[in-house]
Amino acid sequence: MATRVLSVIRLSLFCAAFSWPRQISVAKSGTARYPTSAEDELVGLLANHAALEDYSRRPDCFRRVAGSIHVRCGELEMNEDERVQAAISMTLCELATATHHSIPLECASFTVGSVASRSRIQGECVDALSRSAQFWSSYSGYLREVPQLCFAFRRWNDIDTAKDIYKNSTQETMKLIQLLLARETAGKKHWDMHLHDLEAAAMRLKTMSNTIDVVIGAAAPRLENSLKMIIDVFMAALTQNVEVENTRIIDRMGFEFELISQRHAHSLNGILETSLVDNLNNALSPLQMQSLQAFNLANSAQDLWMNLTLQFNVMHQKISQLSEDVFSTAATLESSSNLVQDAQIAASLAASSLAETLTQLNTTTHESFEKLNASLSQSLSPRRSVPGLIWLFEAVLRLDPSTITYLHHLPLFPLASALASLVFYLLHSTCSGLMSLALLFLSSRKYLTNNQSLEAAHAPLPTPRTPELMLRRKSRIPDRLCSRL
Repeated sequence: MATRVLSVIRLSLFCAAFSWPRQISVAKSGTARYPTSAEDELVGLLANHAALEDYSRRPDCFRRVAGSIHVRCGELEMNEDERVQAAISMTLCELATATHHSIPLECASFTVGSVASRSRIQGECVDALSRSAQFWSSYSGYLREVPQLCFAFRRWNDIDTAKDIYKNSTQETMKLIQLLLARETAGKKHWDMHLHDLEAAAMRLKTMSNTIDVVIGAAAPRLENSLKMIIDVFMAALTQNVEVENTRIIDRMGFEFELISQRHAHSLNGILETSLVDNLNNALSPLQMQSLQAFNLANSAQDLWMNLTLQFNVMHQKISQLSEDVFSTAATLESSSNLVQDAQIAASLAASSLAETLTQLNTTTHESFEKLNASLSQSLSPRRSVPGLIWLFEAVLRLDPSTITYLHHLPLFPLASALASLVFYLLHSTCSGLMSLALLFLSSRKYLTNNQSLEAAHAPLPTPRTPELMLRRKSRIPDRLCSRL
């Protein structure tokens, strides 16, 4: 009889096992149904993580299976065979800890360290586990837990990934700030070096201009005296040559006149005047040509002297203008550096005032929250409203103490007392919150007013377009320097 009962029970278990699906409906869809609220989700996540750590702390078999689930978590969520294999492996790990139970032969290929099997062998192993209610209960429980373990792994991996992303972005921002700071420092050093070089060049140009002025001042009178001496010597030589030539010509003419008068005194009386004029023209033509050449030479020498004087004056004017431009550029650079320094000082003062305002706001907010906390702690302390109400009824309403005691024992009196305490607590909390909001609003308004006044005080003044600015623009000074002159 007992044998029949056992055979009937085993047959019913076999029939029920064959009617069960290999995977629960939640796991077949690939997504598990988790609680909707945030608190329930957090509780479920912590429970799954605790279960996973429990499996990881177990012997080597459970630790290896948990590690394989962690590695193939994405495949376990989408692939049914992987989830079934993980559930079978964990079931076999549990059976390995038993003393009086042996692993079914169909599941021998699923032990730790063996090669993964196909779906047909998985079905045979599941059929073998379904023969025992205890084995099947362990298998079905592990099959339900696999998606939850994957969910716990994925959530904690997402949290670690978010932390790594935040850390990397913070490090990149710090590196960018350090790079900008180093670049600003290098630019400032480069600017100071150029300013020093420009000042040295201006000093050299000034020294050169002074030297040229001294040289020109010393050379101009000397050149003028030399030219006057040359002209005087030339005029004296020219006058002497003219006188000598005139004397020679006159002597020659006198000799010729004597010869002519002696030879042709009688025969050439008619043509005497014509021949005399021709001879005089022939004798005086070289003298006239030499006089014209001397006059042209004197005019060309005077023109050259005038051109030389004009060129010296133009060069002196250009050097003076260049020195003025260099000095104006140096003054512009010095004023721009002073403006930048003043702007930095103003920015530091604004930052310090902002820090002080934020500190005061933080202190005020902290004091307000401490007052609110004290009021809440006072409101949540044990109530003493009942003796107060009894005293109020005796003093104001002049009721009999026995009547007050009777009212106190009524079931509605504690409810009314609790309702009055609740109304007083809500009124006190509302007033405290309104006072805190008003204090925060006044503090933020004061901070915004101070910030606007600082911005208005440090705003740059508009620069009009003066004639000096137009002249500086024509002299090719950069616009950023012209706007600050």
